[in-house]
Amino acid sequence: KKIDGGASEQKRQQEADAKFLRDYRAARQLILAGNYEAGIAAMHALGRDEHPDVANYIGYSYRRMGNYEQSKVWYEKALASDPNHVRTWSYYGMWQMEQGNRLKALDDLKKVQLICGNTACEEYRELKAVIDGKASY
Repeated sequence: KKIDGGASEQKRQQEADAKFLRDYRAARQLILAGNYEAGIAAMHALGRDEHPDVANYIGYSYRRMGNYEQSKVWYEKALASDPNHVRTWSYYGMWQMEQGNRLKALDDLKKVQLICGNTACEEYRELKAVIDGKASY
C-alpha cells in the first residue's frame, strides 16, 4: 500500500527546507555579529555551497576578514548560481571600492538598480553610501 508516498516525500522536503532555513539564519547571525570564521564553517556545514545566499555570505565574511581573493571566488560562485542576486552585486561593488575600482563599483551599482527596478532598495542605498564614502559594510 503506497497511498501517500508522494505526500510523505513532500513532507520530508519541507522539513529539510525548514532546517536549511533555520541553520542558514543561525550561520548568517554569526557572520553579522562578526564571528566570520564560525559563520563560514556554519555555512559550509549546510552542504549547499552553491546556493547564492550561502556563497554570498561566505564571500562577505572573507571580505570583512581582508581575504579579497577568497571573497572574489565566493562572490563569483554566488553570481554563477544566480546572475541577478542583488545582495551579491551590492557586496561585490563594495569589494570593488575596497580594491580602489570605483568605475567597476559604479557598474555594479547600475546592475543593482536594474535588478531592483529603482534606487530605493536597501542593496542600492548601501552600495551608493559606500561609493560616496559615507558608510562601510
